[in-house]
Amino acid sequence: MLIAPNQLKNLVLKQAEVVLGHLHVTTLDFPWVYCTFAPTPAFDSLRPLFETELRLSENEDWEALEKIDEDIAALRLELADPTTGAQILDFLIHFDEGTAWFRY
Repeated sequence: MLIAPNQLKNLVLKQAEVVLGHLHVTTLDFPWVYCTFAPTPAFDSLRPLFETELRLSENEDWEALEKIDEDIAALRLELADPTTGAQILDFLIHFDEGTAWFRY
């Protein structure tokens, strides 16, 4: 089931059954969805990967970013609505401290 952007409120970032964090949608600015992000301890091992991804994106190092994006895709992350169980499986997400923003 596809989730329409205007239906997004709270999401859980997961890898398989492991909850990596909780997102609360704050702003829709097509194509981006902005959220507060509360990571769980399970996110700690992935934090350096996403910090590198954000830095490469900001520096427009597209070649290196492509490799990092492949590494992130291999994690098979998902965003899930905890109420309905609806999932977003194909998305691009960034994290910066307590904020996350993604598009799908």
